Order: sequence, then C-alpha cells, then structure tokens
Amino acid sequence: MIDFSLQLANEKIILRPLEPEDFDEISKLTQVPEMWFYFTSDLSNPEVLGAWIDSAVKDRYAYKRLAFVIIEKNSGWTCNKKLDK
Repeated sequence: MIDFSLQLANEKIILRPLEPEDFDEISKLTQVPEMWFYFTSDLSNPEVLGAWIDSAVKDRYAYKRLAFVIIEKNSGWTCNKKLDK
C-alpha cells in the first residue's frame, strides 16, 4: 500500500501531498480557461479549483489518490510560493 503522507525527491525537486493551503498559489497558475480544454474540470474557475483541491485532499485521507505539489529544491519555490526552510 502507498504511504499517503509520501514525499518524493531527487536532486532538483520535492513532490509533497497537496494541501488546502496551496489554493492561492495554484490559482495563480490556473487562470487561463483554454489551458483546461482537455482536462476533466475547468480549474480556471476558483470555485471549481477549490472543489478539486478539496476532493484531492479528501481522497488522500480516504486512501484513494495522492495529488502532489512540486517544489524546486534550489530556490524553495512551489507554484510561485517560497517554501519555509
């Protein structure tokens, strides 16, 4: 079984589980509706994005899926947000 608190890393990036607190930073990256044409949801809509993140977090706690946030190690930046070190 997968460890649902799993963090993956290599020399360049860290992948950590998505959290509700990531909404503001992720929403900065999802504002173009055309980007979501082939996706299952239009994440450019803040309400849809919020529901999608909430669903991903709930599914993680239910051991159904594990959505990640990508952090660049050298800069500590993830989705335009500096990671506290």
